[in-house]
Amino acid sequence: MRYRSLFNTALSVSLFCLTLGVIPEAFARVGDDAVVLPKGYSRLFFDAEFYIPFEKRYDSNGNVEALGADFNTNLNSSVFPALAGFGPGATLGQSVVSYKRYLQQYLLQPAYGLTDRLTIGANIPYVSIKNDIGASLDTSGATVGKSPFSPFPSMLAPCSAPGCATGGPIPGTTPLTTNDVQNLLASQGFKPIKTWENSGFGDVEVGGRYQYYRSEFFRSAFTGGVRFPTGYADDPNNLVDTAWGGGTYALLFRFNQDFMYQKEGLGKRLGFPDPWTGFINTTFSYDWNLPNSQTMHVCSPRAPVCANQGKVDRKLGDMLQAEISGKLGVFFPGLIFSPVYIYGYKFKDAYSGDQNLPYGNLAIDTSQTQNIYILTLTYTSIPAFVQKQFPFPFFASVSYRDRFAGTNAVKSQFVGFTLAAFF
Repeated sequence: MRYRSLFNTALSVSLFCLTLGVIPEAFARVGDDAVVLPKGYSRLFFDAEFYIPFEKRYDSNGNVEALGADFNTNLNSSVFPALAGFGPGATLGQSVVSYKRYLQQYLLQPAYGLTDRLTIGANIPYVSIKNDIGASLDTSGATVGKSPFSPFPSMLAPCSAPGCATGGPIPGTTPLTTNDVQNLLASQGFKPIKTWENSGFGDVEVGGRYQYYRSEFFRSAFTGGVRFPTGYADDPNNLVDTAWGGGTYALLFRFNQDFMYQKEGLGKRLGFPDPWTGFINTTFSYDWNLPNSQTMHVCSPRAPVCANQGKVDRKLGDMLQAEISGKLGVFFPGLIFSPVYIYGYKFKDAYSGDQNLPYGNLAIDTSQTQNIYILTLTYTSIPAFVQKQFPFPFFASVSYRDRFAGTNAVKSQFVGFTLAAFF
């Protein structure tokens, strides 16, 4: 009985899987698998990801551009409609915005073996984010400035390019300052373009994994769950915030397959790879986002400032993901190397409403692809625990993740750490 207890505990530890589906953008570092916890056993899993500060993204063609590219634009009538009254080409100048993101993500995952085939659990994420913004105004090409004779916000007046030199059409006209432009944004209901930071819990996932087949060299499982909109959703009046919650419910589907190629011995019996043996996993995922309604500015993402605002019916694009990972024992029992490759595809969003607004603009550049590789080194105490050389079973890992290609996705890397205990 004692050996069986050790065996079951070790099996629950062995493949250090994520019991539920991974959250998009993160928490997919050690590779998924088809393992479940034995009946009556629990696991507490903690994951921390520290992103290298980043300021680049992939555009719709897969080219790398500045993360704040949309903010560096000609401040003409497409941004401030009042400028249309000053004739074609009227402009306040060129906005100059720098944008760098600092991001840390954490995941707590409790799990419990309800039966020897079914494990239930939850993903509870916490996010800390800072968008470091620098904003200024280049008025060298401005044709509209401010008049000393008119109060804000009706202070706009034509002037002579370049730079609204004194002596233009209205004497005393001067260029707008960065603060003036911020005030114009405020007059349209927008918050200032400045550094923003926030933190809080993300979208919680609850569900379970059922292992419906297992044999000597192969096992399969289905993981299903529900994502709840508990995370921070986008503020339509803040142009520089970053949502870490989808704002909508989602149904999660995962299909996990393990192909095991291990020689006879302790590792194969207990489910971890001995040195220079291992196994391969493939996981196919589908996230079905349910429709919802949200108040939004109905603008093009390439011209995000506009006065059109209202309730919008939306269906965020569903997400497909294919993953292949390997787990290879190296050097000594308990040390495991895990390479992972992930391809993800997000379908285009759909928007509609009951006003005469260009809702289709909101769907521009909302489809997404991503190519990710992850390298993980893990140590597990399973071999030592089973041989009574260590008092309790655990695993710890360190990872490096790189999104090396994609479209409409940030270009990012992080270093991550994982710790899990079993009881």
